[in-house]
Amino acid sequence: MSLDLSFAALQPEYDRLFATMVVRPSAKGEVDAMARAVLGAKARCQVGERLTGAHWVRIALQQMREAGTDDKGRIRFDRHPHNGDTLAKRTTHDPAGRPGKGSPPFTWEESWVDAADEAKLIGIGDWSVARLAWTCERTNGWGYRERGIGNPYLWAGTLHYVRGKYVKDHEFDPDFVDRQIGVMPVIARLMQIDPSICFGALIETGKPGLKHTAAAMPVAAAVAGGGAMATASIATLAALGAFGGQTTALLLVPIIAAAGRAAYDFARHHLNLASLARG
Repeated sequence: MSLDLSFAALQPEYDRLFATMVVRPSAKGEVDAMARAVLGAKARCQVGERLTGAHWVRIALQQMREAGTDDKGRIRFDRHPHNGDTLAKRTTHDPAGRPGKGSPPFTWEESWVDAADEAKLIGIGDWSVARLAWTCERTNGWGYRERGIGNPYLWAGTLHYVRGKYVKDHEFDPDFVDRQIGVMPVIARLMQIDPSICFGALIETGKPGLKHTAAAMPVAAAVAGGGAMATASIATLAALGAFGGQTTALLLVPIIAAAGRAAYDFARHHLNLASLARG
């Protein structure tokens, strides 16, 4: 039986895994450094966001995973976002021959538009945490899922990943441990460092020409509202819990309780917090 890899099928899993994610203590320093590298690349990646509509954090994370950082800890933009090959010529590794149009050397912006088009990122309006995770896994490949293990591209550095790695294109080593931090703990750390970073569907604000993401709504009101707004706010709370464990989870109780029974039920389902006592 083939796996259902649609976003609709996998969204609950991504929400659950993000909500229960615990960053390994040995990885916290590197996660923090990567999050700050992403923040340092915000302006450049917002150019990519304007060109393609992809969330700037999604762009920065792909560029960092594929191209790495320089000796000062800054994300490199002299390499293709597809696979980290030099911008001086078309890509030679999988996917090879990109960009298909234009002539080298390429600007990073030219290459990013091609990479976003190839990855089907253009035109996505809902950039929830789950959507970001799904697009990252789709771009990286479904091979880990087919083997029944956590994808290190997403979860390395957390308890959701132990071992197993495609060390080369189409070559899997079941004992290799990926030391490169996955994107999901970095997202959680970003949301801690800068609460203005929002993920979710764009929603109308009631003011002409002004929209914002659902996660920007006040936490209690958004959780009480359920749906996309609740999912976005729960993701914000989960990001705090990823680093703070049960102590942080306990701090969420009065916030969730203030939002009422609907918020309690939603949070208990998505965060699986046994500590939430009914009022």
